[in-house]
This record gives sequence, structure tokens and C-alpha cells, in this order.
Amino acid sequence: QLVCGALPVAAGRWEGSEESGLEREVSCVVKCPPKPMLPDQTRVVIRPRLQRQGGERLLLEREVGTLDIPYGESFRVQERWVALASAAGGGGDGGVQLRVWSYVQFKGRKAALMASKIRSHALKKSRKAATAAA
Repeated sequence: QLVCGALPVAAGRWEGSEESGLEREVSCVVKCPPKPMLPDQTRVVIRPRLQRQGGERLLLEREVGTLDIPYGESFRVQERWVALASAAGGGGDGGVQLRVWSYVQFKGRKAALMASKIRSHALKKSRKAATAAA
């Protein structure tokens, strides 16, 4: 069990293989920003899937659910990160091209009133994470 700040992170074992895909579940508690209707902290469940596709492509898919925020049980953020080895140019080492796709999946109609706000906030956070990784 890892600790992120003072909040525990529990990560399951990776199951599967690099060729067919490695999967596991990670759960943790994260602090929420001070905003109306948000609790001080929320439980988060992350389900990553990692797969090597040939020698030059790596795929990371993950589904993130925040359980304790309003309407949190009615949507999931899904992300797909693809890292592709670039060809070496000019005799130097090749780089890595990173592409990130994000999608908000709604379950049922419960979050319909808040859907646009939820979608814009989730995609904003995904863009921030992708920018930090690049």
C-alpha cells in the first residue's frame, strides 16, 4: 500500500500479459478543491489497462470514477494514451509521440442536468495531465 500525502493508495496486482493487455484496479482517496457541493475528499477508482502493440507502440487506457462527489456514480472518465516511437532523425535517438483521447461516459440519465459541466471539467483535467506528461 502506497501513501499519497496522508491519503492511502491501494493498487491491485497486474493481471494478463503485455501482448494481450495488463489490467489492475487502483483505489485511493483524493482531496477535492474547495467548491460548493464538493466534499473535502472523495474515493477514486482507477482501472488502467496497459498493452504493448508491436515494438514501437504502447497503449494505456484507463477509466476513472470519483465515487463521493455529486453524481459521481453516474459517470466515468475514460482516457486513451498512445505512445509511439518516432523514427530517429539526423543520426540521433528517436523521440516519442504521445496522443491522448478523453471521453466522459454517462450511465443513465441521473447526471443529465450537470452533464455539460461534468464533461468540461473532466476534459480540462485530462488536458492538464496530458500537458504535464508531454
